[in-house]
Amino acid sequence: MRLEKGIIYLGIIGIVVSQFSVFSYVNAVDNIPIQNKENSEIKSALQGINGLLSESSQVNLKSDQDSAGIVKTKNSIIDIPKNLDEAVSLKTGDTEIKINLPELSKPQEGEIIAKGVVAYTSESDFSNTVQANNDGSVRMTTIIDNPNAPTEYEYKVELEEGGKIELQSDGSAIVYNNKQEPISIIAKPWAKDAEGKEVKTWFSIDGLTLIQHVEHNVAGIVYPVVADPWWKNIVNFIGGRIVTGKQIGRAHF
Repeated sequence: MRLEKGIIYLGIIGIVVSQFSVFSYVNAVDNIPIQNKENSEIKSALQGINGLLSESSQVNLKSDQDSAGIVKTKNSIIDIPKNLDEAVSLKTGDTEIKINLPELSKPQEGEIIAKGVVAYTSESDFSNTVQANNDGSVRMTTIIDNPNAPTEYEYKVELEEGGKIELQSDGSAIVYNNKQEPISIIAKPWAKDAEGKEVKTWFSIDGLTLIQHVEHNVAGIVYPVVADPWWKNIVNFIGGRIVTGKQIGRAHF
């Protein structure tokens, strides 16, 4: 995994040589020690999205034998695994959704890099982070390093038989349980490059797999690119009305 911030690709292959040293990187803002340079650079990429890390500024993750971070926030319990052979769990009352992150090549154990945020590095040309937010929602970001990275990122959702995911006309998606009741919403996706430019992105559905498409391998993109699905379990409805996108919270940056 290599973050190549500030490199513009115009169809020309760039070569970046990085030397990584093994020591802790401590952020002056939240004083969370980071064990390797790759995760420090991931945090820098997230800090480049204005307001993103403030979404989890009140979240203090606790680790245990199996979890890189677990926390109860308002109505939700969020469990972020150490290893990516396990799914992220988002539980609200009796409703639990498990979400498997995009597959990485030889992923490392998750590490807390900021308040509420766990990062996973690997040998892939992208990395994953999971952010447990103050309002009980979960943001799953993909940090895309260079134009060799995939343009599709799969989130496999575990539901009881009969559950489903449906795309909405505004680009968001809704998750339904086996009684066809809405239980979670996934806001319309966004993606930005290192200069804050919008990168074209959208969702598609394949059974119980949510796929985020990110059209990053085009002229003028400055890496890294940050993209995300934002998930929130549905707790209450007013008059049975389903709300989507920005109506249920700040999802888009």
